[in-house]
Amino acid sequence: MADGLGFKTFTTGEVLTAGDTNGYLMQGILVFATEAARNAAITVPAEGQFAFTKDTNSTWYYDGAAWVASGSSSPLTTKGDVYTFSTVDARLAVGANNTVLTADSTTATGLKWAAASGGGSNFSLLNTGGTALTAAATITVSGISGMEKFVVLVIGASTTVLSSAMRFRINGDTGTNYAFGGFSLHTPATYNTSIIRPDGVINNDFIQLGSMSDVVGSSVTCSITIQGGTKTGGKEFTVLGTGLLASGTSGMIGRASSGVYLGSATISSVSIFADSGNFDAGTIYVYGSA
Repeated sequence: MADGLGFKTFTTGEVLTAGDTNGYLMQGILVFATEAARNAAITVPAEGQFAFTKDTNSTWYYDGAAWVASGSSSPLTTKGDVYTFSTVDARLAVGANNTVLTADSTTATGLKWAAASGGGSNFSLLNTGGTALTAAATITVSGISGMEKFVVLVIGASTTVLSSAMRFRINGDTGTNYAFGGFSLHTPATYNTSIIRPDGVINNDFIQLGSMSDVVGSSVTCSITIQGGTKTGGKEFTVLGTGLLASGTSGMIGRASSGVYLGSATISSVSIFADSGNFDAGTIYVYGSA
């Protein structure tokens, strides 16, 4: 079949040549029952030639190498369906309510419906029921790998030795990898300028939490927030705490500080310890968010 010659108006009585027939008249859309019938009839199709197959109500054009469906019907069947493509046009069925369309290279179309991100941290308690602070100078909560963020709550911590200071370490690291700054509020017997004290420590080997007073019944309660738990670089932390004095003096009744833990390992454990005596009360709760 010859290449198309465009459009021509024939006059009455004009004799058609083979070239006219092939170049003008054969450029229309030919109708066949099936693709097989089309292929049998047009053994040497020309680039740009069109054909219609009745069994699928499809229009085809020849691109010089193969017949290609032209203006194929939509694969969509249901409200909310998405028109996608794998190796051919494809339908991605509408997802469940409140799901969002997400890229996923493992699926045939590269797309899937998935639950929407909560837009914030979803914390869960990692040490079920909390860990009691009893009968040891150091309490460690381990097996907490894989969390990006942590919130550690220390509730009512006390030891057998009055005025004991509570301290905190990450991964049991005793190196000088802790740096923090802030302030603390103390309770001297009489007012003096040391009631509020600035804190600023670099190259320390622990994080300071707070101190008991010098009277039985005092304790320390605080929270430690850590970010970057899965990172191999520095990890930010913040400490907010208060003390239950009962009575007496020499206690640290408030602390606010923030800093950086410089250890490179991802976080797998946290520890609370006292500078003297064994714990005799309190609980530590470790919450994590991936």
